[in-house]
Amino acid sequence: MRTRQFKNARIVRAADGNWRVVYEYQIPDQAGKFRKFYVRDGINYIHDPEEKELAAQQLRYDIDYALAYGFNPFLPQEILSRQISEQQAILSAEKERKTQKPWSVPQACEKFLGYCRKCGLSENTVRTYVSFLNNLKKYVESMDDPLVPCSELNDLHIQDFLDYYFFEEEWTPRTYNNHAKFMSQFFVRVGKLEKKHNRSIKI
Repeated sequence: MRTRQFKNARIVRAADGNWRVVYEYQIPDQAGKFRKFYVRDGINYIHDPEEKELAAQQLRYDIDYALAYGFNPFLPQEILSRQISEQQAILSAEKERKTQKPWSVPQACEKFLGYCRKCGLSENTVRTYVSFLNNLKKYVESMDDPLVPCSELNDLHIQDFLDYYFFEEEWTPRTYNNHAKFMSQFFVRVGKLEKKHNRSIKI
């Protein structure tokens, strides 16, 4: 079993207020010997105790995350700088993913239509899809929660939508079937599109 080259970071809360996060990394070619590295990253400029604690915890998490993904403080400066930039990009992407909100129905409609145009569908086909989606958006606007994420609409919602328009708008069976077929394709495609941007979305 391969021995880890680092020890997880920990917070040092000095009584004089000089807090820092310390981690240890194995010295190259010296198995079992570690050097300590101290990181402050501006946390001591924060005077509110709760905010300072949160900042220290976040710094500790960021360091552990970077170490787990290959950060090595002993690399030459040029390589180290590039590695730090890469780790920061990974962290930023991870934080953005965690804070991403699920697509609303209007957002999902726009993403879907953009995908259709990118795939080269004819404008006549796109216009038909716009008409179908406008009906869906009107239905959602009438719901108790008009801001419901698109990913939370289920089969019962869609069936209610189809039944409502069939009777209220006096759809023909053909119009009903066309909408039903389209909605099935729409939700499958939108689910896959959103999943690419937000892995936490369930499809």
